[in-house]
Amino acid sequence: LGVQISTLASGQMNLSPGLVELLLYGNAGRTGEPVDLTIGASSLAAYGATTAGVSYGFPLRTEQGEMALGATLTYSVGHAVAVADGGGGTVRADPVSVDVSFPTLLTDDEDTEFNQGSGVGLDLGFMMKRDRLSFGAAVRNLVHSFSWDVDKLVYRRGTASLALGNNETDFERQAASAAPAELRARIDEMTFQPTLALGGGYDVSPDFTAMVDVRNRFGDGMDVGPAFHAGIGGEYRGLEALHLRAGSAIISDGFQLGGGGSLILGPVNLSLAVAVRDTDTEQSTLGQFTLSFGHR
Repeated sequence: LGVQISTLASGQMNLSPGLVELLLYGNAGRTGEPVDLTIGASSLAAYGATTAGVSYGFPLRTEQGEMALGATLTYSVGHAVAVADGGGGTVRADPVSVDVSFPTLLTDDEDTEFNQGSGVGLDLGFMMKRDRLSFGAAVRNLVHSFSWDVDKLVYRRGTASLALGNNETDFERQAASAAPAELRARIDEMTFQPTLALGGGYDVSPDFTAMVDVRNRFGDGMDVGPAFHAGIGGEYRGLEALHLRAGSAIISDGFQLGGGGSLILGPVNLSLAVAVRDTDTEQSTLGQFTLSFGHR
């Protein structure tokens, strides 16, 4: 039996080249000479949510080896969300003028409620061990009813038309029902998507296990990290109180290298991991710290 709770906040923004140039250099452009800029479509997706879960495992012993079935029931609460799709615009140098649009659908900043949306989810898992070989399979978010409360969201048109002697802007709060259908559809997609995970391990020796795992998420939703992951790794347990791990993986549009260790202090387990991720669009360094308690 296990109980867990976690809070996750994530944000991603895709900026058009013209907007990046404007933010970095202003309308002087990269050359220092005033230029006309075309701002292409840009987008934003950000959210914060907390999930609590209760897990239970059912051990099974057969002639083929040890097996176990498990299930996790989760309850998630959303705290904040924002989606935006910029319609683009232009910045002109002579005469100076700005005409941009960045419509946004987001949590009302005047609403301080903890719960802006909620839902229940179910994860299922299977594990089998026979001699030195082990195999596992899991489906996260096999079903999940999470959705944002649209009635608590506000829409802002985010338009600005600025010229000498004639300035017009519209960032006023409006009901979410006034938002374009594309933005409302993106809010509907901001939920927890199913993920299939398969993994196997082989005990090369009592102190070392080699592992392989494959994961695939069906949709983007609110999960972080690459949608596809296929990796290999190993764990060394030659030191009684310290377990060391390292691995590499092919991920969506790139690769990842990582390593870490666990300090075993009786029922207390302190784990630390770091990884370097390289994709077509970014290079990033990841870190994770876990404190867990267990008793056999």
